[in-house]
Amino acid sequence: MKIERLKRRLRRDRPMISVTLRIPEDVVEDLRYIAPLRGFSGYQP
Repeated sequence: MKIERLKRRLRRDRPMISVTLRIPEDVVEDLRYIAPLRGFSGYQP
């Protein structure tokens, strides 16, 4: 993968779409805990 493409993939302001996933509850709990530590306002992004 080229460096420029990788940089674009790492941008947080990329367009997004909504999807529905079935995820175990404990994983969602972990995401809720980790998200603010990684700079996200919530676990959904």
